[in-house]
Amino acid sequence: MAIAVSFSSRQSASAVTFSKDVAPILYANCVSCHRKGEMAPMALMSYKDVRPWAKSIREKVVGQEMPPWFADPNHGQFKNDSRMTAQQIETIRTWVDTGAKEGDPKDLPAAPKFPTTGWKFGEPDVVLSMSEAAEIPADGTVPYKYYAVPTNFDEDKYIQAAEIKRGAPTVVHHVIISVREPGMGRCRPPERSNWALRDSIPSRPEIRSARHSRIRQPHSSVAAEPETTPTACSSAGPPA
Repeated sequence: MAIAVSFSSRQSASAVTFSKDVAPILYANCVSCHRKGEMAPMALMSYKDVRPWAKSIREKVVGQEMPPWFADPNHGQFKNDSRMTAQQIETIRTWVDTGAKEGDPKDLPAAPKFPTTGWKFGEPDVVLSMSEAAEIPADGTVPYKYYAVPTNFDEDKYIQAAEIKRGAPTVVHHVIISVREPGMGRCRPPERSNWALRDSIPSRPEIRSARHSRIRQPHSSVAAEPETTPTACSSAGPPA
């Protein structure tokens, strides 16, 4: 019986394919960033895209470096946890270790679609836009810079949901938003701002309880702190 179980296990491992097993994992966890026009350095939408990176993907996934998630699992549960499950990690490890086979293209699920217009959570009540463009050089180091965006609110506001739209997704890795209250000038916002939003990887709109999402001072502004990466060609545009 031990021999039969071992043989069956090997058959199962060798049957792991990109089309049937791996593509659904990548579609659910990776391609929001790993696709053409986004910040990630390579697309992972097709077998042709993925196969040259198979060993690197295995290394990053098994090491839990990707998808990026920095919260300590020993300190609570998070609703936006982007980590892969243990089963998903094992599937990718097995797929690479058994030859990274494509499998039958008929097993491939439909690729996810990403709207290029509109908002993910519906039409917003307010849109705050940067008034100045951020120039991103073709190479070198880009220092952090805060961009103040006036809210023009004349009373306290509760923020239920927020989404950041990056003007140049290929160079803007993420944007951190914090509140700059009247009188703060252009100094660095406090570390524990009364409202903050991080457009992380993967990029998702945030929906919060009103108790934790209040802009308390009328006429406050929001400070946008983009992290940008130079690309092979110069790009300019508002990062948020």
